[in-house]
Amino acid sequence: MAGSKKGPKESWLLERQRSMVMRAAEEGLSNLVLIAMDADPAADVTKMAAARSAGDVPLITACLKGHLDVAKTLVEKCKAPLDSRADVTLEGQYCKGMTPLWAASYSGNLDLVKFLVQKGAGVNVIAVSQSSPLRAAAYKGHLPVVKFLAEKGADVNSTNRHGHSALMIACYNEHRDVAEYLLDHGADVNYSPPVIGDESDVIGTTALHDCAMNGNMGLCRLLLARGASITRCQNNETPLLIAAKKCHDELVEFFLDTPDCSRDDKADALELLGTEHWENGNIDKCLSLWQRAMEERHRPGKPVVWKREADGKVAAYGYAVEAQTMEELRKLKTSRDEHELGVQSMLIRERVLGKTNEGTTFIIRCNAALFADEGRFDQSIELMLHIFENLKSVCPLKSHTVDVFALLVSLLVSGQDVEGPGGVIFSNTLTCLKWAVSDFQRGEAVEEQESRSETILTKRQNLLKIILHIICLLYQTLHRATPKETLEFTEQVQSLVKMDVRDQKGNTLLHMACDADTTDFDTGGNPYTGCTFPAPEVVHVLLDTGCDVAARNEAGKTALQVAQEQEGDQSQITSILMAAGS
Repeated sequence: MAGSKKGPKESWLLERQRSMVMRAAEEGLSNLVLIAMDADPAADVTKMAAARSAGDVPLITACLKGHLDVAKTLVEKCKAPLDSRADVTLEGQYCKGMTPLWAASYSGNLDLVKFLVQKGAGVNVIAVSQSSPLRAAAYKGHLPVVKFLAEKGADVNSTNRHGHSALMIACYNEHRDVAEYLLDHGADVNYSPPVIGDESDVIGTTALHDCAMNGNMGLCRLLLARGASITRCQNNETPLLIAAKKCHDELVEFFLDTPDCSRDDKADALELLGTEHWENGNIDKCLSLWQRAMEERHRPGKPVVWKREADGKVAAYGYAVEAQTMEELRKLKTSRDEHELGVQSMLIRERVLGKTNEGTTFIIRCNAALFADEGRFDQSIELMLHIFENLKSVCPLKSHTVDVFALLVSLLVSGQDVEGPGGVIFSNTLTCLKWAVSDFQRGEAVEEQESRSETILTKRQNLLKIILHIICLLYQTLHRATPKETLEFTEQVQSLVKMDVRDQKGNTLLHMACDADTTDFDTGGNPYTGCTFPAPEVVHVLLDTGCDVAARNEAGKTALQVAQEQEGDQSQITSILMAAGS
């Protein structure tokens, strides 16, 4: 009867067929597809072949595995559509909306690629991530596939959603033969990504920057011979500075010998390379490179190339300044004081790479962590606060600001019980809250007119969690606060509550304070834990500052209902919420 539901036997059989087809796709068993078809000749084999199993599509799975015979059977016998799409995680990267041809190109099976194109697959049909089949082949270094696709009209200058071209990814992964072929067939050697979404750090990068990243001198020579320009990208880095930052000594020496490398550029690169060797524990190499840089700046018979002066002395650095003369450098070499060398290293990074560069932030974070390891949490927090001062000109949700806040919470938790010298000062923790609230508000203002990417939404969620952790820490140490500081603390929380801040699921800050999920936050694969949630103290603060106890999230639940769903004894929180009118 038309429109009738399948009975248990028919449903079981269909599920069995799908399972067999997926196994065939995974293991390359083309005969198993035919067996699945024979199990129920009346079944809709097209739907069976295109059906998703845990998000996978059989044809795409077969293509990823490079199974030509299975792909042929699925396309010719089962009429599997060539425009199928699937979302797959490859090498730790989420690939959204890949096509069979993209998958085959990634696998490197040339015969499979030829078969799909012969059957009508478009060579320039891109995945949802905007990556093309040719770029997938270039990424893996499959030269025969790259050649075939280019001959069939594939765009050699196609880019993915980050703006990275096929040439750039071939260079980054050190596939010289692919890079050379692409250059021979029209790839733009000086292409650089435009402003794309929240990927501002890649603006201005070229294939030469990517080669410098991995230290491949042969590819750098090739690109320069083909007309590559040595340019400075959005985050203030040249290929020379990237080579120095990555500690590629030989490549640095190569770039130093290029005709257009100025004395200032040479000295900057040598100084930056020195900071890398200091970070790696090689003080002698560091000081030797700094001496070479100083000799370059003070070359006999030439005008002195002075270091650019900083905007002002930094309290977190003890108001230190960079060594400008050979005599000042000799004093550093004589003392070999690790703290002084660390300060010089941070000052060099700020001047050469810029205050907002992630490499600059990284080295300051390292020094902050060292202070914390020594029990000097007050100095550690001061360094972290200096990072926020450096990053105040950039959108916190489009930079590494949230990662810095994550480490900061970890340091605050470690140092909150340290009383007296070296301990965390309440005023510093309060300043951390002010920065976090201010950065969240700035992020909201910048993003309110833009569509938010998944990356930005994740950062926003983590920043909200971090703010709640800082509120919790401040409440726990409120006995150390002055009346003025207590008032400022209340005002900061009130400013957030008035915004009626909601997370991705419509949860208010009160919902989040009642949710165990707020305990952990993950930034770039680095899990951090601060306070434990649900947190009665945070619930108290939020209610006292006007948070709506009756507010509901997208699931229609109040904070009380969220609290009641948590494991363990939540009687204290439920009592607080019920007393507030929930």
